[in-house]
Amino acid sequence: MMAAFSASLIFACSSDPEVVEVVKEVIVEKEVEKIVEVPVEKIVEKIVTESVPQPVGYMMEAPENVTNTGGTLKTAFGVTMGHFDAHQGAGTHVLGHAYDGLHVKNIADGLRTFAPLLATEWDIAADGKSYTFTIRDGVKFHDGSDLTVEDVVTSFSRMALPQDGFVSPNASFYDVVTSIEKVGDNQVKFSLSEPRTWLLEVMSGTSHVVYSKAQIDANDNNLKGVEIATGTGPFKFNEHMPAEKWVFDKNENYWSPNTPYIDRLEMLHVPAWTDRGTAVLTGQADFSWNISMETHNEANTRNDVTSLKIPGFGAYNANFNNKKAPFDDARVRKAIFLTVSKQGLHAAFSRNEPMKLTGWMSYAAEGATSIEDLGKLPGYREDKTADIAEAKKLMAAAGHPDGFGPIDLVVSSVAPHSEILAPFFADELEKIGITSKIRVIERSQLGQNALAGEYDIQVTTAFGSPTQDPTPMWMQRLTCDGSQNQVHYCNPEFDKMVATLNVTSDPGDRADLFAKAKAFLDEENPLYTIGFTNHLPAWRNYVKGMAMEQRSHTHWGELTTVWLDR
Repeated sequence: MMAAFSASLIFACSSDPEVVEVVKEVIVEKEVEKIVEVPVEKIVEKIVTESVPQPVGYMMEAPENVTNTGGTLKTAFGVTMGHFDAHQGAGTHVLGHAYDGLHVKNIADGLRTFAPLLATEWDIAADGKSYTFTIRDGVKFHDGSDLTVEDVVTSFSRMALPQDGFVSPNASFYDVVTSIEKVGDNQVKFSLSEPRTWLLEVMSGTSHVVYSKAQIDANDNNLKGVEIATGTGPFKFNEHMPAEKWVFDKNENYWSPNTPYIDRLEMLHVPAWTDRGTAVLTGQADFSWNISMETHNEANTRNDVTSLKIPGFGAYNANFNNKKAPFDDARVRKAIFLTVSKQGLHAAFSRNEPMKLTGWMSYAAEGATSIEDLGKLPGYREDKTADIAEAKKLMAAAGHPDGFGPIDLVVSSVAPHSEILAPFFADELEKIGITSKIRVIERSQLGQNALAGEYDIQVTTAFGSPTQDPTPMWMQRLTCDGSQNQVHYCNPEFDKMVATLNVTSDPGDRADLFAKAKAFLDEENPLYTIGFTNHLPAWRNYVKGMAMEQRSHTHWGELTTVWLDR
């Protein structure tokens, strides 16, 4: 059965720790065992759990007794990217293996706590307005240079306090950070203007890595073209064959004495879900973060492969270009929201990736409306008769009684996206007279295309949260100054709601605020949420060290603790 995830991870870790527990209700799915030919059924329930702080000196290792080391792990998922700078949005599900952050969600216990990386311990002030990290001694970069506190300060300043036109996708998460400075010989202090209960969890993400200050300076603060910048991580860069694979070798001088366990990490570029699943089923790959539903079902009939269904905090969505007419009119956006069938999209895509009926957050998020209740609401309900009638009235009121088009409907070159989702979306738009011309671009270019506003509607996967609290996602994606506001939406009233959520801790008050924000977004519709996903990781049964059965949410990234039982 799937274990419970604690939304309250470690908020302090020191020799005399002051631990601030923020315990939340979290929706967690549990597996129900059935005959193997039948897809796994789920039960959703609410539970309350507590976090357990790790002792000083703790090193993240495999949860099992490791009986074999060495070998090569081959993975199968998409590994292309437009550039190589993690702080500017490069793919850290790949590059992150060469780097370390300050701390990480603990693989060994199913992501229930934090494990230290370059920070050996940390302390959060009683008022929540300062975070002080003690930096590990004796760490070396792959080029042989020593890690310093200045490297940490420079790296996080790039993300949190960007200057001179530097574009940091993570900047919104650090909106209340006023300074990052060295304290003493081995500490870094983050000062905040107000508390952020979710900041430590956000900072554990795979993109919040530490680079060499010397290399940042040598490249004028731009590492996009450096393949790849030196890191301190468990694996060292070996080879990159574009659109084919990345190869990393074990860092023999890694600061953690027992990890990594494998000698080589070979990451194959396999963009299609069915091909990923087939690669694992046939032994061409050992592991994939996400496969198709049909290969997931096939895996569940086998005794040599395992595949699970794990909730995600990321969604498929359609970006609306809110700065471009007629999508700058909330009536047009709401008409599309009312018209396009979420259930139809889910059914059309069901063989590739399962999605849940969701609104402005994952169904497993704090503040989420139950799937049953959501299905009764306009825009979410399956029967579209009344919704389309209302949509036509809105279109007429907006001056488009006969529709408009053709619009520029942009989608990635990933086949299920361009061949299923985009055509279905276009067909749905025609119900209110909107015609489309579908334009296919490389997936790695979607973010740049969106931020530049070079689209009318863009089918993408850009709406996701780093935490079970959706507020960071809303800040980054939907507020006026959001660092990844790809839809160019700005409404001060919504910004105020998000700001209030960030300083509100009472559960009842938060529930009221979430309800108000969801209702507001259902009227404004800055984008269209197709659905938050379940991911379907799969692996050969000799792949150990991941505690996948204990995870209550997806987390692409670290493979540091993997070992091969063969």
